[in-house]
Amino acid sequence: MALRPSNIVIVRLAALVLAVAVVSIANVRLGTLDVIGLLVFASGATVYLTLIKLGSADRQGRIDYLRSGEAAVATLVVFILTLLVTENVFALLGAVMLAFVAYNVARRVLVGTHRRAQAIAGVITLVVCAAVLAHLFSSISVEPARLAGALPALGLPHAFSGALYLLPLFMALSGAALYLFSRSLDEVAAFTQGARYFELTGGPFLPVALLLIVIRSAFTAIVFLCLGWTAGTGAYLQRRMNAGRLTDDVTVGLAVLLYAHLIALTMPLAGPIGTIAIATLLSHVAYAITAGRGNMS
Repeated sequence: MALRPSNIVIVRLAALVLAVAVVSIANVRLGTLDVIGLLVFASGATVYLTLIKLGSADRQGRIDYLRSGEAAVATLVVFILTLLVTENVFALLGAVMLAFVAYNVARRVLVGTHRRAQAIAGVITLVVCAAVLAHLFSSISVEPARLAGALPALGLPHAFSGALYLLPLFMALSGAALYLFSRSLDEVAAFTQGARYFELTGGPFLPVALLLIVIRSAFTAIVFLCLGWTAGTGAYLQRRMNAGRLTDDVTVGLAVLLYAHLIALTMPLAGPIGTIAIATLLSHVAYAITAGRGNMS
């Protein structure tokens, strides 16, 4: 007997919950994450839902933060700050957010919003940041274990140990942003058509575009500190959320969390550099698949 669509949704959600539970236990048993790390990962996956939604309004958000070069920029900022300045989560969050705002404004001015051009710029940024990090690795006189530990492959869950109250705050902000987004679908549709069309509605395009960059940068900074390089391909789940159903949002959130935990499982064997390389490779594969389907706008 064929299952009803509603039953299929329930089965899918149950399977995802079970899979997330299994890989979470595996990561704890392997010592990759502790309980705080599990909470930080869950919070990051929730915030990433907002980031995926915003991707439908802003063309800069239609490639993942690994492919865009944002993860490389954040890694460089976090590496320098944690080794030479501070590991304070507020300082790190503020610095990464400011770096993202500057990078995304420059990217929009110099590259534009075409997806392929953004992806190429992201590769160039990744290569440049990797070269700078390689130089820092060879020039900073610090024990190798500390150098490797400063690479936020899985984000910085330990940085939240004294500020766990931030996690429900992040989730509340994410929920508020999703609600406001759902109430502004007409404006979002007009904005995605470009400056000329949006300004016909009476809205100022440039201030809104800058505000969207700031908002996206803030949420991307939160996601990066919570999940590091582990959640990049979640951006390509955007189409699944277009219907706006709560079950779709929950499905995508669980899928992002499951993917993040699966990437984290590589950490004990591959180390932070290997985990970053694996996540980057998978991000490029996901991008190539979506590009092959003609989603290059």
